[in-house]
Amino acid sequence: YQCALVHWFIPVGDAPDPDTGMWVVEPEYIGVHPSLQVISVDAIARGGHFIGVS
Repeated sequence: YQCALVHWFIPVGDAPDPDTGMWVVEPEYIGVHPSLQVISVDAIARGGHFIGVS
């Protein structure tokens, strides 16, 4: 079975960043544990790329 481990993220705010036009996200947690899920690769609609901010 082809599967992927997904680290879920949630948006910060209600709209994309006005300077970049991109959504700002942060990792989703359940209590102190990161929200993770194993899914079938057939369930992936599109990939995403994250740009780190320091």
